[in-house]
Amino acid sequence: MTDILEIAILELGRQRKKEPFLALEIIKWVYPQDWQRFIPDLLETLDKLQKEGKIVLLDEQGKSAREEPNEKTKILVKG
Repeated sequence: MTDILEIAILELGRQRKKEPFLALEIIKWVYPQDWQRFIPDLLETLDKLQKEGKIVLLDEQGKSAREEPNEKTKILVKG
């Protein structure tokens, strides 16, 4: 099942073309009032999309992230 966060991540990636964006941007865009409550859902969705090969997660310096994603992780959508 595709959830709203997955759709938002892929849509923002389409809009930004090949530019990475912060995971925090997604959560604040989709849930502007209560975004903190949805961080676990965001992290779960990031992990899923990375395993499916739809996104690349980058650290704060723009290098491939080796740790678990967090809200400061940058997202680069493939395709």
